Amino acid sequence: MKKQLINTLNSFSAFLPTAFLSSFSGQKIVMPAYHAITNEKKAHFNPVLFKIRGIKEFKSDLDFFLKNFNAVNINELIDSAKNKMPFQKKSFFLSFDDGLSECYKVIAPILLEKGIPATFFVNTDFVDNKNLFYRFKVSIFIDSLNKNNYSDTVLKEISKLLSIVKYSTDSLIKTLLTVDYQSKTILDKIAIVLNINFDNYLKTEKPYLSSEQINSLIDDGFSIGSHSCDHPLFHQIPIEKQVSQIEESLKYLRRNHKIKNPVFSFPFTDHLVSKEFFTTVYDKKNPIADITFGCAGLKNDSIPLNLQRIAMDTSNNKAKTIINTEYLYYLLKAPLGKNKIIRK
Repeated sequence: MKKQLINTLNSFSAFLPTAFLSSFSGQKIVMPAYHAITNEKKAHFNPVLFKIRGIKEFKSDLDFFLKNFNAVNINELIDSAKNKMPFQKKSFFLSFDDGLSECYKVIAPILLEKGIPATFFVNTDFVDNKNLFYRFKVSIFIDSLNKNNYSDTVLKEISKLLSIVKYSTDSLIKTLLTVDYQSKTILDKIAIVLNINFDNYLKTEKPYLSSEQINSLIDDGFSIGSHSCDHPLFHQIPIEKQVSQIEESLKYLRRNHKIKNPVFSFPFTDHLVSKEFFTTVYDKKNPIADITFGCAGLKNDSIPLNLQRIAMDTSNNKAKTIINTEYLYYLLKAPLGKNKIIRK
């Protein structure tokens, strides 16, 4: 039902003036969030997982934001959130998740050219290409299964590991997409069967930022935040591990990169993350973070310092369509009081 409604809104949102929707909704700031920007095809960027934008499309997005909004940096956003002072001008805050190498190679040069600040959220266990996000492993498997003609023996062995009775390439891919954080160790067993070496992939492809690149981004005026240690889905892990993920990753960034603002974006989503977690994070005597970020779209949150961003790479739609649709959806939910996330 929601998907059908969003598709309907998409169909005519691009024809509406963004300035009007922004003013009418009362929402003065939008927070677009991306992962990577590249024209290259990468095995770890399967379209099933991400709709990675090309450079031309990304520049078009930025031109839209610059035309309609004023760019703000992390310091301005923290001041606004902590002091409960909404931005007077229509503004946008730009961020990128997963700490991918494209942030340094592709994105930062474009942002510097256009004078746009941004925050890059990194998974600290992956910095310097020490390890690989389990969903990227799945993406590499899908790429390999689609490109190679594996024998029935190989496919049968994988199907046993995944507990599939009747298997095909399609059924294997479908099941691989269901592998989660708790069951991710199965992926290393599958890699052996498919003769895929993730260590070699990390060395040759270097999908993540290096420590030197992170420092260079900081020197160029960008800010760095935590995206957890190794990208779990938070509501599926105990609260002690949730807190540890944010604490340990921020400690790493302070120790190795001397970050000034401890900020955090939830991997995947902050859906179902409890009020208790935020009470710990924002403890008045010993706060862990300045602000945190979800990615639920244009929504308010019962936790004032937990801000919601708009995912820009879940579809191939242009920025204007995505942002205007968020405004329309926000306005439609307003009479029902569904514009605010209530934590329990």
